[in-house]
Amino acid sequence: MLDYARQKLFDPLGINTRPAFTKPVPDDSPEFDRARFGWGTDPQGIPVGAFGLRLTTTDLLRIGELYLNDGVWEGKQVLPHQWVQEARSPSQLQPRYGLLWWLYNWSGHDVPAARGSEGHVIAVVPDQKAVIAISSANHPEYTMDEEALFPLLNEVIIPTLDS
Repeated sequence: MLDYARQKLFDPLGINTRPAFTKPVPDDSPEFDRARFGWGTDPQGIPVGAFGLRLTTTDLLRIGELYLNDGVWEGKQVLPHQWVQEARSPSQLQPRYGLLWWLYNWSGHDVPAARGSEGHVIAVVPDQKAVIAISSANHPEYTMDEEALFPLLNEVIIPTLDS
């Protein structure tokens, strides 16, 4: 799965996945926290698809830009346009959730956001052609949780985009 993801997503976006830190999740090891790239696995060593991905803030921005541009990166369609549209559309079961993206309206802007553990966020603001990526510390003492992070995005960062 990692080789496929490299070929179809990570390499086209210029995301350096070598070396890849892989270890069964949950993994609270300091090595994972320090890794430039990591992907948690199941007990058989298969990367978990829905969570456990460790990326740099720059890499988070690249993914956000890919979604901002409807799956296009540097003129090439990396993700199908239809997939990106579905990901940013409400599901029938949860109107505030698409395909792995939460759907918010912050400061009058529709904002699909990918939320990771411990305060990692990619927020896409399509009407402002903006992407916001935040990496919080992987340490409980320094982690920014949603109670602090979401007001920061909604009340401070996103309103500045209108200026």
